[in-house]
Amino acid sequence: MPARFHHLPAAACALNASGRCLYPERLNPGLEQGWRCVVWLRWEADFDAFLHRAEAFDLDEEAAGLLWAKRQARLLATARSCPDFVPGGEGPVGCRRGRDMLCLDKLPACPGRCEHYRPARGDEGETHEP
Repeated sequence: MPARFHHLPAAACALNASGRCLYPERLNPGLEQGWRCVVWLRWEADFDAFLHRAEAFDLDEEAAGLLWAKRQARLLATARSCPDFVPGGEGPVGCRRGRDMLCLDKLPACPGRCEHYRPARGDEGETHEP
């Protein structure tokens, strides 16, 4: 019996990010909290707590900014404590698996060219197909 293709590869899909499908996240952003980067979640919680303390102590913007800058330097060092951290990515976390505050490894695998397939746009707006 000859082999049958179920889906063609989707390497040129605008919703493909390192072999993971961004469609469910783009459909309902933030719905699946399990896909969020744990480092970003920790940083957000720390920043919220910092803001509450700064307001409680009635700090002005300049003093709060200086304190946050010191705290932020320490937080950057904690990014490598994530078990999924892979150095070399862009953005403040610096993880190759991170994108738009998501951990790509937690997203569903790209099934190939599916009904949500969208050709990626190039620098000049043209679509690229393999």
